[in-house]
Amino acid sequence: MFADSLESPVDEARGLGPRGLGADTGGEIGVHYKIFAQSPSFDEQRGMSKRWLTQRPGRSSSQAVVAALALSLAACHSGSESTVEPPAWPEEEPPEYPGVTAPPAGQSPEPTAPGASGSPWAASHGSLAVVDRFSGDATYYADSLAGNKTASGEVYRPNAFSAAHRSLPFGTIVRVVRTDTARATYVKINDRGPFGNAKRVIDLSRAAATELEMLRAGVVPVRVEILELPPK
Repeated sequence: MFADSLESPVDEARGLGPRGLGADTGGEIGVHYKIFAQSPSFDEQRGMSKRWLTQRPGRSSSQAVVAALALSLAACHSGSESTVEPPAWPEEEPPEYPGVTAPPAGQSPEPTAPGASGSPWAASHGSLAVVDRFSGDATYYADSLAGNKTASGEVYRPNAFSAAHRSLPFGTIVRVVRTDTARATYVKINDRGPFGNAKRVIDLSRAAATELEMLRAGVVPVRVEILELPPK
């Protein structure tokens, strides 16, 4: 009896009264039961909570932020291309050899074709037999030395075809051939040098260096051919 009295209110709350399961479809208890029956079970709710906890936080928001930054950078890039002009390229680049400045107008001879030379010694010594030859690197004088006296007492002039050597007698005429391009020039030894580097065997005036097209390189490989030694 007591058990029956306890089960009847529960059955009535669940809609299991005398009319059966869900018979009271229009009553308040039947509506509550339908809502409860359509709600997710405990296991489903636990699974939903687990998925929510394991989901990476802020993934969609971070992707949105990255996309917005990419769009803003692209807009800035396109805007800068349309408004900012590139810097003007210099008309003439400075030489790479340290201490060399642009020569005064009219003092530098024009470059000659390979094998030709504008030196005054080319016509008189070009056909002479080679007395001796040696190889090494060639350098050239800095423009700041123009007007200074050389070791022979002559004044250095950038537009003259002269050169410095450590031991050849002053007045020696040599042909200097750039071995990587076959360009040649003729100079007279009137100074001493170069010093400080054993591989560098001759120091040329600017006129001779222009014929060898070495102003930008500064140091080039050469073959020095002795054509005439001065009288003793």
